Amino acid sequence: MKEYKIIDYETRYKDALIRFIKSAHPDYSDVYIDFCVNKAEGHFKSTIVIDDNNNIVGVHLWFNTTIKVNGTVLPTAWGHDTFLNIEDRKYIGLDFILTIRNPYAMGIGLTDINEKIQKKSKAPLLENYYNIFCFSIWTPFLFLLNHSKKNRPLKVEDIRANGYTFGLTKSVNEISFINGGFWYKDYVDADLYRGEDFLKMRFFENNVFDYYVYTEKSNKVPCYFVVRPICYKRIPALLLVDFRYDISKPYLLESILKAVKAIAFYNNLGLIMTTIGDKNALKFYDNIFTLKRKTSIVYGKKLRLNSTSTMPITPADADIDYHR
Repeated sequence: MKEYKIIDYETRYKDALIRFIKSAHPDYSDVYIDFCVNKAEGHFKSTIVIDDNNNIVGVHLWFNTTIKVNGTVLPTAWGHDTFLNIEDRKYIGLDFILTIRNPYAMGIGLTDINEKIQKKSKAPLLENYYNIFCFSIWTPFLFLLNHSKKNRPLKVEDIRANGYTFGLTKSVNEISFINGGFWYKDYVDADLYRGEDFLKMRFFENNVFDYYVYTEKSNKVPCYFVVRPICYKRIPALLLVDFRYDISKPYLLESILKAVKAIAFYNNLGLIMTTIGDKNALKFYDNIFTLKRKTSIVYGKKLRLNSTSTMPITPADADIDYHR
């Protein structure tokens, strides 16, 4: 019988881990794999499984971040890209699952089977989350668009919506931040961090995709949003990757969503997609987005959340963005 070790990832395993992820996920780009491995260490270290030949046979990765829950700032992490070789699962699978459980961490995008397992094991879940879709042009015209698997660069213009002008920014220094990067203040139970260093790491210094970051040009209204072009079932589409705004001015969200729709329209992108969990803003989404598909979040017990907790998310959380 083979022997195994389940250990914290260390940089000396970097090359071996890159090779393992490539073999497990041949469709992943080299840029994405490098990004994941470079983020594999942090407050919570990613986990690897080593067999008796010192080969990596399994991995569980973390994207580390910070969250404010009911006024208390806590470290947290999003689990992603968990994989264990099929032939090794019967020997080490259960130990692996038990080891990677983290009382401060979260996961999203559960498969139907995974969600049933989580519910059966009475794992805590947040369930008021939606992947949402919107047609930016009259539906029959979708078939006239240039369908392709290749994303096209966006034609960038200043966008006016509800009296605000949103313009592209190339530097995080052009964005006004509030509340120390916890934008939602006391309006929600759990607020995921969006400070200057997060945006710099996630969008301005990230080469996985070409991100388009917009902010209000007068700089008097703290807000930003991030989009990128994608192809969904060969339909040219726009993904709303992330956004934040001064929550005391809820009409700002409506302006941001209208600006996103205008960007899609001007670039002949027939569909807009995003992921949300902002209950207070659902009325604005209902005015613009037409199709919804529910998704769930599993969370660690030490985060002090419960099934009714409010926690806004976007595709910039976890690895949602990277698999669209």
